[in-house]
Amino acid sequence: MYKFNPMTQTIVEVKEATRFERIKRTPVPGWVMLLITFVPPLLIILCLIGCGSEEIKTVEYYKTHVDEGKAKIAECKNNPGVMKENPNCINAIAAYRESDTKHVHPKGKTMDDFMPTYTKE
Repeated sequence: MYKFNPMTQTIVEVKEATRFERIKRTPVPGWVMLLITFVPPLLIILCLIGCGSEEIKTVEYYKTHVDEGKAKIAECKNNPGVMKENPNCINAIAAYRESDTKHVHPKGKTMDDFMPTYTKE
């Protein structure tokens, strides 16, 4: 199909619209875009938070279950960057330090000798 262009005084070939060009797109309402944008990531985050939680055990628990405490401390030492904020690691180490048995250093020092002491001036 040809059409005369009066501005340029030329005849221009005009293509017919393809099937996809004929379809008029309706704009998506704003609330639908908000749902599409924010709901899937929120669902993924909630699933990840719920799946990765482990039961937090107390210092008293680790004092009575010494083997589990030692295993937890070993696990925490293997990955200190991630595990230093883990409540179970903190509780297991605290139970180890508070236990009745003094862990003696070869030079006769206990664990308490290596802990910093803070005093008010």
